[in-house]
Amino acid sequence: MEAQRKGRIFPVLLAFVSLTASVVLLVTTPWGLGLSPDSAVYVGAARSLMGGQGMAMPADGGRFAPIAHYPPLFPTLLAAAGLAGADLAEGARWLNALLFGGNVTLAGVLVHACTRSWWFSLASASLMAVSSPVIRIHSWLWTEPLFVFFALTGIFFLAGHLERPSATSLCLAAWATAMAFLARYAGLALVATGAVGLLLQSKQGWRDRSKATTLFLAIACLPMILWLIRNMAAVGSATNRVLTFHPPTVEHLKSAADTLSTWCLPAGGFPEVALLALGTVLGLCLARLVGAARRAVDARPLSSLSCVLSAFILSYVSLILASLTFLDAQIPLNDRILSPAYIGGLILASCLWGRLAGSGRIGRTGRGAGMVLWAVLFVLHSHNAVSWFGRLYDGGLGYSSIAWRDSGLVRYVNASDDRTPIFTNAPDAIYALMGRPAYMIPRKMDPSTKTLNGRYLQELERMGRRLKEERGRLVYFDQVHWRWYLPSAQELAEELGLDAVIRFSDGVVYQPRGVP
Repeated sequence: MEAQRKGRIFPVLLAFVSLTASVVLLVTTPWGLGLSPDSAVYVGAARSLMGGQGMAMPADGGRFAPIAHYPPLFPTLLAAAGLAGADLAEGARWLNALLFGGNVTLAGVLVHACTRSWWFSLASASLMAVSSPVIRIHSWLWTEPLFVFFALTGIFFLAGHLERPSATSLCLAAWATAMAFLARYAGLALVATGAVGLLLQSKQGWRDRSKATTLFLAIACLPMILWLIRNMAAVGSATNRVLTFHPPTVEHLKSAADTLSTWCLPAGGFPEVALLALGTVLGLCLARLVGAARRAVDARPLSSLSCVLSAFILSYVSLILASLTFLDAQIPLNDRILSPAYIGGLILASCLWGRLAGSGRIGRTGRGAGMVLWAVLFVLHSHNAVSWFGRLYDGGLGYSSIAWRDSGLVRYVNASDDRTPIFTNAPDAIYALMGRPAYMIPRKMDPSTKTLNGRYLQELERMGRRLKEERGRLVYFDQVHWRWYLPSAQELAEELGLDAVIRFSDGVVYQPRGVP
């Protein structure tokens, strides 16, 4: 009777936690989701799809250029919301709110499937709902929430197929993997996880394993193969990336270390004494848990779900490092990029702790240490979550923030003649906020390969000629500090003979000298 009552109450509590997460995100984003340079591409691609130009972005002012650098699923969903009558920004806001609740629910469901404990399920879902990396990726108009949703769904069905082979679960796992792959190219890690899991972990014979793996790869990879063929035909490149060698720098390693430290001790804003005390408590708890795990050598073996999660984390991190080394030198090892590994690690840790506790090999002290560890992490993440949601509610994030909306330069561009060519270091912000195409100033270096732009002087000369002949303007935003590969405003003014027309608190407008 007691088990039946718990079976009814705990799913309701899990739904309540997930619904609360969705509602809080909706309430605290009155300015919309945060907009970044990537967000502008997603919005632009959605507008292009709605306008019948396909997956494209404005380039060279008004000309639309096909997009290959990003996969198509997320812009397609935004375009579908727009065609249904919703504003793109508002549609993305509601989509992220639903994905936030859905991902919290999936975390709880996965932990329950592994541990058969609703307590651990609720604990892991609650911790995920307040975790800083999870909240941040759902606060921006990014592809990570959609990727995480399909990745967790695929992992759930894949683990179910490994436990009890079924054509239905196999096809659902492959379909979810295909969707994750179409959301982010990093979905290749999930494809590798599925193939390795089916070959090495399946309970079937080798012939059936081979058939299952072939079917999985066919369903999971076919949509992406079609997309890559389209890219080759449209832009002459599969993913618009160049294969070069640029290993991770010291800055990358420092960023990764900072990210990992905030995951383990998310105590920003606390006094140093409090940090030391909390670190001591966490250390003691971890030591206790490690000791208990070592003693429980004869506990039940890892479940298929735990193995799949472990393989996914390893595959994902390896893929990111390989991409950073050979394809894109500007991949940051921050909360956003590493968030799928964090979420997978959080669920995996909950699964392992739940199975360890259920094995009966740890005593009351060990279970108490685990509860203390969970409580400390929950409080610290909750503290950061309140601060983050307050920032969201008060002013927004990125290009959608009050600072950008009230920008003097943005108002100037919005009031200028549409026929006036605008060259700027932030064309993505202008397009995201106003839907107006603008020209990027020439790059001195390719940020993806860290090689010098051999055509920089020619592009600079062409820009100066257009500024004079078409009476264009150079709009330079001081707050765009992350594009280190662009020339400064002073360099451009000296090289091209430009005069400052008007100065705002956030930048300057230039025009060619002698042009009225």
